[in-house]
Amino acid sequence: MAPFPLRDFYVHENSEFLGYQTPTSSTSEELKATLLIQLSDDGTVQDHFRISLAGNILIQAVIKASEVLDIPEADGVFLFAQCSPQEVNLLMDSTVSEFSDLLTGLLDNTVLTLNEQYQQIPAKDFRDALLAANEAGQPLGAAFRWAVTVTLSKQLNIQLQALPVPERFIKPAYRKENIATMLMFSLPLQAAMGDGDGFRGPYPVLFANTPSAARAALNQDPEKAKMEFQKVISRFLHMEYVTLAEARAYL
Repeated sequence: MAPFPLRDFYVHENSEFLGYQTPTSSTSEELKATLLIQLSDDGTVQDHFRISLAGNILIQAVIKASEVLDIPEADGVFLFAQCSPQEVNLLMDSTVSEFSDLLTGLLDNTVLTLNEQYQQIPAKDFRDALLAANEAGQPLGAAFRWAVTVTLSKQLNIQLQALPVPERFIKPAYRKENIATMLMFSLPLQAAMGDGDGFRGPYPVLFANTPSAARAALNQDPEKAKMEFQKVISRFLHMEYVTLAEARAYL
């Protein structure tokens, strides 16, 4: 943790915002996150933010199929998926990704089925049960999304969250950042964090159309800068989680 401000403010050109990548080490395993914020030239947060993930390890998740599906075909089956940090497509101005459909993942082999010994097994019976329900228009299935969250101890995590319905059945109200979901998987993220003078959260990398003007405004009034950054940091949520039965009851 570091006091606020962590350093004299540095502001990048806005043209670097979308292409900025979090630096990583080539010699040690790490999973890192950086908060990127676009500023107006007067130092206020009025444009976009995004979260950049990077690392030299794969994010791998193994979950029990019965945790998201209450069908006989799910018994003894595990679901496996992996991706690089750079493949986690978090939405602009958000701490979450879009939901991805389980059946789609099974069909394109981005989600694999394993037995209890974590050996890959054919997905046919499991997949066919979901296909039959899909063709009949029944809401049998599951959908997953990534989310960057913060714990009460101010630790950033990358989480895999789920809802027990196919993606196409999820209403707009249940796609928001602050909905209750089922927690499937969580990993800690390394991030530069502030913890001083009331500033708690990931220390941002900043961008503006005129960096020199934005930097001067921030350095002139650090207290205003802190308040501006907190507007975005407040979007990092302490999530609420539910069981499969609870999720089914409110969807």
